[in-house]
Amino acid sequence: MIAQPSVALAALLFRLAPVAFPERYGAGASRDYLELHATSNHDALLTAADDLSASPAWGVIDAQRQRWLAALPRNLADLLSWLTEQDPGTTLLDLLAFCTGTLLDGVTGTEGPHAINALSNALQLDMTRYWTLTRAAYFDHVSKARIVDVAMQAVSPKIALDLSKMKKGNAAAAAELRLATSAWLPNILTDREVPPLRALGVMNNLDDEDNEAEEAKTPTVASADEASAQETDAPASTGPANESRPAWPFPTAAGMADAETTQHTA
Repeated sequence: MIAQPSVALAALLFRLAPVAFPERYGAGASRDYLELHATSNHDALLTAADDLSASPAWGVIDAQRQRWLAALPRNLADLLSWLTEQDPGTTLLDLLAFCTGTLLDGVTGTEGPHAINALSNALQLDMTRYWTLTRAAYFDHVSKARIVDVAMQAVSPKIALDLSKMKKGNAAAAAELRLATSAWLPNILTDREVPPLRALGVMNNLDDEDNEAEEAKTPTVASADEASAQETDAPASTGPANESRPAWPFPTAAGMADAETTQHTA
Protein backbone atom coordinates (compact mmCIF):
# COMPACT_ATOMS: atom_id res chain seq x y z
CA MET A 1 0.00 0.00 0.00
CA ILE A 2 2.82 2.46 0.81
CA ALA A 3 4.23 1.84 -2.66
CA GLN A 4 0.90 2.84 -4.25
CA PRO A 5 -0.42 5.85 -2.30
CA SER A 6 -3.02 6.56 -4.98
CA VAL A 7 -4.67 3.21 -4.18
CA ALA A 8 -4.56 4.06 -0.46
CA LEU A 9 -6.37 7.32 -1.21
CA ALA A 10 -8.94 5.47 -3.31
CA ALA A 11 -9.46 2.95 -0.49
CA LEU A 12 -10.06 5.75 2.01
CA LEU A 13 -12.57 7.44 -0.29
CA PHE A 14 -14.32 4.12 -0.89
CA ARG A 15 -15.23 4.30 2.81
CA LEU A 16 -15.91 8.04 3.03
CA ALA A 17 -17.91 8.62 -0.16
CA PRO A 18 -20.89 6.44 0.89
CA VAL A 19 -21.03 8.39 4.17
CA ALA A 20 -20.91 11.73 2.36
CA PHE A 21 -23.49 10.67 -0.26
CA PRO A 22 -26.06 8.45 1.50
CA GLU A 23 -28.67 9.43 -1.09
CA ARG A 24 -26.58 7.58 -3.67
CA TYR A 25 -25.18 4.60 -1.77
CA GLY A 26 -27.59 4.19 1.15
CA ALA A 27 -27.37 5.19 4.79
CA GLY A 28 -25.98 1.90 6.11
CA ALA A 29 -23.11 1.12 3.75
CA SER A 30 -20.82 -1.56 5.18
CA ARG A 31 -17.41 -0.61 6.57
CA ASP A 32 -16.06 -3.50 4.49
CA TYR A 33 -12.25 -3.85 4.78
CA LEU A 34 -11.47 -0.41 6.26
CA GLU A 35 -12.01 0.02 10.00
CA LEU A 36 -13.07 3.66 9.96
CA HIS A 37 -16.09 5.15 11.72
CA ALA A 38 -17.58 8.31 10.21
CA THR A 39 -20.87 10.20 10.45
CA SER A 40 -22.26 12.72 7.98
CA ASN A 41 -23.14 16.14 9.39
CA HIS A 42 -25.63 17.03 6.61
CA ASP A 43 -28.92 16.51 8.43
CA ALA A 44 -27.57 17.56 11.84
CA LEU A 45 -26.44 20.94 10.50
CA LEU A 46 -29.79 21.66 8.89
CA THR A 47 -31.51 20.79 12.17
CA ALA A 48 -29.17 22.96 14.24
CA ALA A 49 -29.67 26.07 12.09
CA ASP A 50 -33.05 26.53 10.41
CA ASP A 51 -31.71 29.31 8.15
CA LEU A 52 -28.62 27.39 7.01
CA SER A 53 -30.09 26.25 3.70
CA ALA A 54 -30.38 29.90 2.60
CA SER A 55 -26.77 30.79 3.46
CA PRO A 56 -24.07 31.38 0.80
CA ALA A 57 -21.88 28.62 2.26
CA TRP A 58 -24.63 26.02 2.01
CA GLY A 59 -25.28 27.04 -1.59
CA VAL A 60 -21.65 26.31 -2.45
CA ILE A 61 -21.76 22.99 -0.61
CA ASP A 62 -24.95 21.91 -2.36
CA ALA A 63 -23.55 22.86 -5.78
CA GLN A 64 -20.46 20.74 -5.08
CA ARG A 65 -22.67 17.87 -3.91
CA GLN A 66 -24.63 17.90 -7.16
CA ARG A 67 -21.38 18.00 -9.15
CA TRP A 68 -20.06 14.90 -7.40
CA LEU A 69 -23.36 13.05 -7.64
CA ALA A 70 -23.24 13.58 -11.40
CA ALA A 71 -19.70 12.18 -11.58
CA LEU A 72 -19.75 9.26 -9.12
CA PRO A 73 -20.88 5.80 -10.28
CA ARG A 74 -24.41 4.81 -9.31
CA ASN A 75 -23.53 1.41 -7.86
CA LEU A 76 -21.36 0.95 -4.77
CA ALA A 77 -19.80 -2.12 -6.39
CA ASP A 78 -18.32 0.12 -9.10
CA LEU A 79 -17.02 2.83 -6.77
CA LEU A 80 -13.54 1.50 -5.94
CA SER A 81 -12.65 0.75 -9.56
CA TRP A 82 -13.85 4.23 -10.55
CA LEU A 83 -11.75 5.81 -7.80
CA THR A 84 -8.58 3.97 -8.86
CA GLU A 85 -9.01 5.32 -12.39
CA GLN A 86 -9.10 8.98 -11.28
CA ASP A 87 -6.17 11.39 -10.99
CA PRO A 88 -5.08 11.27 -7.31
CA GLY A 89 -3.61 14.78 -7.44
CA THR A 90 -6.80 16.46 -8.62
CA THR A 91 -10.04 14.48 -8.61
CA LEU A 92 -9.33 12.31 -5.57
CA LEU A 93 -7.97 15.15 -3.45
CA ASP A 94 -10.95 17.34 -4.36
CA LEU A 95 -13.31 14.52 -3.41
CA LEU A 96 -11.40 13.95 -0.17
CA ALA A 97 -11.78 17.63 0.72
CA PHE A 98 -15.54 17.49 0.14
CA CYS A 99 -16.01 14.23 2.04
CA THR A 100 -13.92 15.48 4.97
CA GLY A 101 -16.07 18.60 5.16
CA THR A 102 -19.21 16.47 5.51
CA LEU A 103 -17.75 14.86 8.64
CA LEU A 104 -16.89 18.01 10.61
CA ASP A 105 -18.77 18.69 13.84
CA GLY A 106 -18.53 22.20 15.25
CA VAL A 107 -22.02 22.43 16.77
CA THR A 108 -22.00 23.24 20.47
CA GLY A 109 -24.51 24.43 23.01
CA THR A 110 -22.02 26.19 25.26
CA GLU A 111 -19.55 29.04 24.93
CA GLY A 112 -15.84 28.41 25.27
CA PRO A 113 -12.89 26.87 23.42
CA HIS A 114 -13.79 24.29 20.78
CA ALA A 115 -11.55 21.75 19.06
CA ILE A 116 -12.73 22.81 15.61
CA ASN A 117 -11.11 26.21 16.14
CA ALA A 118 -7.75 24.60 15.37
CA LEU A 119 -9.04 23.82 11.89
CA SER A 120 -10.60 27.28 11.53
CA ASN A 121 -7.22 28.81 12.32
CA ALA A 122 -5.46 26.56 9.82
CA LEU A 123 -7.97 27.58 7.13
CA GLN A 124 -7.73 31.26 8.14
CA LEU A 125 -11.52 31.21 8.06
CA ASP A 126 -13.25 34.56 7.59
CA MET A 127 -16.83 34.08 8.75
CA THR A 128 -17.94 37.47 7.41
CA ARG A 129 -17.98 35.75 4.00
CA TYR A 130 -20.46 33.13 5.15
CA TRP A 131 -22.61 34.65 7.88
CA THR A 132 -24.82 37.74 7.73
CA LEU A 133 -26.25 39.61 10.69
CA THR A 134 -30.02 39.39 10.16
CA ARG A 135 -33.16 39.29 12.24
CA ALA A 136 -33.72 35.58 11.56
CA ALA A 137 -30.09 34.63 12.15
CA TYR A 138 -29.52 36.60 15.34
CA PHE A 139 -31.74 39.47 16.49
CA ASP A 140 -34.89 37.36 16.98
CA HIS A 141 -32.93 35.08 19.32
CA VAL A 142 -31.52 37.69 21.71
CA SER A 143 -32.96 40.30 24.07
CA LYS A 144 -33.59 43.92 23.14
CA ALA A 145 -30.78 44.93 25.47
CA ARG A 146 -28.42 42.74 23.46
CA ILE A 147 -29.63 44.30 20.20
CA VAL A 148 -28.86 47.74 21.58
CA ASP A 149 -25.43 46.57 22.76
CA VAL A 150 -24.57 45.16 19.32
CA ALA A 151 -25.63 48.41 17.65
CA MET A 152 -23.41 50.31 20.08
CA GLN A 153 -20.44 48.09 19.15
CA ALA A 154 -20.99 47.87 15.41
CA VAL A 155 -22.45 51.24 14.40
CA SER A 156 -22.89 54.18 16.76
CA PRO A 157 -24.33 55.28 20.11
CA LYS A 158 -27.01 57.28 18.30
CA ILE A 159 -28.42 54.26 16.48
CA ALA A 160 -28.23 52.25 19.68
CA LEU A 161 -30.24 54.95 21.45
CA ASP A 162 -32.86 54.94 18.69
CA LEU A 163 -33.24 51.16 18.96
CA SER A 164 -33.58 51.32 22.74
CA LYS A 165 -36.78 53.37 22.35
CA MET A 166 -38.48 50.70 20.19
CA LYS A 167 -40.31 47.52 21.09
CA LYS A 168 -38.34 44.29 20.68
CA GLY A 169 -39.83 43.30 17.30
CA ASN A 170 -39.40 46.75 15.80
CA ALA A 171 -35.88 47.01 17.20
CA ALA A 172 -34.93 43.67 15.62
CA ALA A 173 -36.27 44.74 12.21
CA ALA A 174 -34.60 48.14 12.40
CA ALA A 175 -31.29 46.64 13.55
CA GLU A 176 -31.23 44.32 10.55
CA LEU A 177 -31.41 47.36 8.25
CA ARG A 178 -29.02 49.59 10.19
CA LEU A 179 -26.33 46.91 10.64
CA ALA A 180 -26.60 45.25 7.22
CA THR A 181 -23.11 46.34 6.14
CA SER A 182 -21.39 46.26 9.53
CA ALA A 183 -19.65 42.85 9.17
CA TRP A 184 -20.20 42.35 12.91
CA LEU A 185 -19.89 38.77 14.20
CA PRO A 186 -21.03 37.21 17.49
CA ASN A 187 -18.35 35.94 19.85
CA ILE A 188 -18.98 32.31 18.96
CA LEU A 189 -17.85 33.04 15.38
CA THR A 190 -14.78 35.04 16.37
CA ASP A 191 -13.47 33.06 19.34
CA ARG A 192 -10.61 30.91 17.99
CA GLU A 193 -9.32 29.56 21.30
CA VAL A 194 -8.47 25.85 21.16
CA PRO A 195 -8.91 23.63 24.25
CA PRO A 196 -5.96 21.55 25.49
CA LEU A 197 -5.50 18.33 23.54
CA ARG A 198 -5.48 15.11 25.51
CA ALA A 199 -4.43 11.58 24.66
CA LEU A 200 -5.16 8.83 27.20
CA GLY A 201 -5.61 11.47 29.87
CA VAL A 202 -2.33 13.28 29.12
CA MET A 203 -2.32 16.87 27.91
CA ASN A 204 -0.36 17.27 24.67
CA ASN A 205 0.19 21.01 24.83
CA LEU A 206 1.58 22.95 27.77
CA ASP A 207 0.71 26.58 28.30
CA ASP A 208 3.36 29.29 28.36
CA GLU A 209 3.62 29.25 32.16
CA ASP A 210 4.37 25.52 32.18
CA ASN A 211 7.02 25.97 29.49
CA GLU A 212 8.66 28.78 31.46
CA ALA A 213 8.62 26.65 34.61
CA GLU A 214 10.30 23.76 32.81
CA GLU A 215 12.95 26.08 31.38
CA ALA A 216 13.64 27.52 34.86
CA LYS A 217 14.28 24.01 36.21
CA THR A 218 16.84 23.22 33.47
CA PRO A 219 20.40 23.72 34.82
CA THR A 220 22.82 25.93 32.93
CA VAL A 221 25.64 23.79 31.51
CA ALA A 222 27.98 26.31 29.90
CA SER A 223 29.16 29.62 31.30
CA ALA A 224 29.00 32.84 29.33
CA ASP A 225 32.70 32.47 28.35
CA GLU A 226 32.17 28.89 27.22
CA ALA A 227 29.11 29.89 25.23
CA SER A 228 31.13 32.65 23.56
CA ALA A 229 33.90 30.19 22.71
CA GLN A 230 31.39 27.76 21.27
CA GLU A 231 29.94 30.48 19.08
CA THR A 232 33.45 31.39 17.85
CA ASP A 233 34.38 27.78 17.06
CA ALA A 234 31.09 26.96 15.39
CA PRO A 235 31.33 26.51 11.59
CA ALA A 236 29.82 29.22 9.46
CA SER A 237 26.31 28.56 8.21
CA THR A 238 26.13 27.57 4.58
CA GLY A 239 22.50 28.51 4.10
CA PRO A 240 19.70 30.67 5.45
CA ALA A 241 18.84 30.14 9.09
CA ASN A 242 15.21 29.38 8.37
CA GLU A 243 15.75 27.34 5.25
CA SER A 244 12.60 25.39 4.48
CA ARG A 245 12.64 21.64 4.70
CA PRO A 246 12.67 19.73 1.41
CA ALA A 247 9.49 18.02 0.31
CA TRP A 248 8.97 14.58 1.81
CA PRO A 249 9.84 11.92 -0.81
CA PHE A 250 6.50 10.18 -1.01
CA PRO A 251 6.97 6.43 -1.70
CA THR A 252 6.07 5.23 -5.17
CA ALA A 253 6.18 1.85 -6.85
CA ALA A 254 9.32 2.88 -8.77
CA GLY A 255 11.03 4.09 -5.62
CA MET A 256 10.23 0.88 -3.76
CA ALA A 257 11.57 -1.19 -6.66
CA ASP A 258 14.84 0.77 -6.66
CA ALA A 259 15.19 0.28 -2.90
CA GLU A 260 14.64 -3.48 -3.21
CA THR A 261 17.20 -3.71 -6.04
CA THR A 262 19.79 -1.85 -3.96
CA GLN A 263 19.12 -4.10 -0.96
CA HIS A 264 19.55 -7.29 -3.03
CA THR A 265 22.76 -5.97 -4.61
CA ALA A 266 24.25 -5.16 -1.20
